[in-house]
Amino acid sequence: MQSSMVACPTCGKMTGSLDRKSNIVICYSTNCSRFSRNYMLDLYKGKKIGIYCTSGKNAIPKKAYASDAGFDLTSLESKVLDPGERHSFHTGIHIVIPNNRVLGLIKPRSGLAMNAGIDVLAGVIDSGYTGEVCVILINHGNEPAHIWAHSRIAQLIFIGLADIKGLDILDENRYNILRDEKDRKDRGYGSTGAY
Repeated sequence: MQSSMVACPTCGKMTGSLDRKSNIVICYSTNCSRFSRNYMLDLYKGKKIGIYCTSGKNAIPKKAYASDAGFDLTSLESKVLDPGERHSFHTGIHIVIPNNRVLGLIKPRSGLAMNAGIDVLAGVIDSGYTGEVCVILINHGNEPAHIWAHSRIAQLIFIGLADIKGLDILDENRYNILRDEKDRKDRGYGSTGAY
C-alpha cells in the first residue's frame, strides 16, 4: 500500500510515493532518475537491476566491498540444517532483470562453504522470472549447521549474456571440422592435471 505523495530524495519534487512494505520511495516525475523512462532504458540495457523487497530495507542485497562481484543475500528464517539436508530459504526480494541481456546466479559464500560445508543448489535466475528469490542450501558437512535469520547465506552475481539467436544443428562432418579447431577438444575433468 502506498501513501500520499512525498518529497523524492533524488529530485526533491513532491512526486514521490513511499511504499510502506519496502520503505522505498518511488518517484513518478519523468525527469527524475529514480524512476523515469531513462531508468527503464538503463534497466533494459543491462545497466541496472530492479529490486523489490517485501521484508524491509535490511534484506536488500548489498556488496560488502565496492570491488565484490556478488551482492549478499540474507535469510528471512532460522533453521538447523542437518548433514545431507537441503532447504529453500526465503529472502523476501524480487528482481527485475533486463530481458535476455543478463542472468542472475546464486553462488555460495566462501565462509559458509569452508567452515560448515554449506553449498548452493540450482541458482539460475532468468530474466523472465519475477517471483521471490529463494536460496536452496545443502549441508555437505559432518555437523548440523545453524542458519540464522538475517544472516548472509549466498551471493547474487549478475552476468551479461551473449546475444545468441538459436542453435545450429551440425551433422557429424561439420562437428568434427569445428571440433578439430579447438585446443581442448573433449578432454574434461583432470585434463590439465590432478591438482
